[in-house]
Amino acid sequence: MTSNAINRINALKGLGEEEFIDSVQSLWTYFNNYNIYHSPDISDAIITIAKSKSEEAYYQSIIHFWYTNRNRQRLLDSAITILKKRNEPEKLADLYVSKSYGFRENELYDSSMVYIIKARKIYEQLGNKFSLVGVYHTLGDLYYTAELLYKSEYYYNKAYS
Repeated sequence: MTSNAINRINALKGLGEEEFIDSVQSLWTYFNNYNIYHSPDISDAIITIAKSKSEEAYYQSIIHFWYTNRNRQRLLDSAITILKKRNEPEKLADLYVSKSYGFRENELYDSSMVYIIKARKIYEQLGNKFSLVGVYHTLGDLYYTAELLYKSEYYYNKAYS
C-alpha cells in the first residue's frame, strides 16, 4: 500500500458520515483511475473505519470495497441484512448481483443463480430496465455454462430487446 493511499485512508477517521461516504466514493475512484490494486488491507482498513460511523457508511464502504475483502461473502450478508431492515429494495438487488458474482467466481453456479434471480425479481418489480440488462446477461452466461443454450439465447435476446 502506498503512503498516499495510507494517508487518504487515515484521513477518513476524522470525517462525519456524509463526508466519509463521499470520500469513500472518491477514494474508490482514485484507486481505479490510478490502477491501484485494492488489496485486502485497504478494504479491511476502510470497512473497519466505516463500522464506527453508521450503517449507511458501512454499507457504502462494502459496496465499493467488498471485492478484495478477505471476508467478502460475510460482508455482503451483513449489508444485505441492513438493507432488508431499511427496506431499500434497489440497493438490496445490487448486493444480490454482487453476491451472485462471488458465487459464480467460485464456480458455485446454483448459488449464483439463486441470487441473480432474486435481483431480477426486484429489478422487474421496480421497473429498472438498465439493471435488468446486466442481470439478463448474467442469466445468459449461467445458462450457457450449464449448456442450456436455448435458455441462454433467450436471456441474451431479452437483454437486447
